[in-house]
Amino acid sequence: PPSRREVGKHFIFSPSHGEGEREGEGSIELWRGLDHTKDQSYFLATLTEEQLAACEFPLGEWRKEDVRAEAKRRGLPNWDRHSTSGVCFLGHVNLAEFLSSQSISPERSETESKGISPATVVTTTGEVIGTIPSAEALTIGQRAPIAGQSAPRYVVAQEVSNSPTLSVGEARRVVVSATPDDPARFTAIVHAVNPHWIGSIPSFPLHCSARIRHRQEPQTCTVNTFVIRHSSFVIHFDAPLTGVAPGQAIVFSDVDRILGSATIAPVHG
Repeated sequence: PPSRREVGKHFIFSPSHGEGEREGEGSIELWRGLDHTKDQSYFLATLTEEQLAACEFPLGEWRKEDVRAEAKRRGLPNWDRHSTSGVCFLGHVNLAEFLSSQSISPERSETESKGISPATVVTTTGEVIGTIPSAEALTIGQRAPIAGQSAPRYVVAQEVSNSPTLSVGEARRVVVSATPDDPARFTAIVHAVNPHWIGSIPSFPLHCSARIRHRQEPQTCTVNTFVIRHSSFVIHFDAPLTGVAPGQAIVFSDVDRILGSATIAPVHG
């Protein structure tokens, strides 16, 4: 049969640490890269089989230290260059400032038009403990940078009001944990929508592992579909998680094979 490098076809060679394989006639599988500290399969899990079929991941079976050793052996001048840990294709930018600059709209106030969205910070018990200059810079699960606090506070929710009568500070609230072990930080149940499976659709309930963020180790769970809406899921994790953020991807795997992904949904009521 024709190889993936068939003459006349175009392929994308990515430095991402992942691994794609063809299994059988027309079937594509995605696997975690050998170097789990550099594994990019959390992001690659949203690609279609057609897109994956056109990709090659030559670093999928390499560890970073081996890549450096090979680069040094070949005399490449950047073999010991410091690894990037941010958004590599943006260069050296302040992430908070970049996010704020990308969220400007005509409806925003004069203060907000500068790319700044101040927010009031309240605890889960309702105590107002301060303000932050940029709500966009925080995500659920992140430690909130609030001065004068004796214990760390972690973001558990962001609330935005569309009421035109509220000031900027009142319209945006960041809810943080009252204590480091605040129950609001933890959940073992995650709702998700818009599933994307790589390969055949699995049968349910599905016993597998899942990640809700990049570089998280897979956590064992059980995936169930709702009876009526089969595009919606509820995932029960064996152990509670922190930092479950609506809008983020949840990626399912069987050991190192990526089964697919979905989008974490907010829970109402």
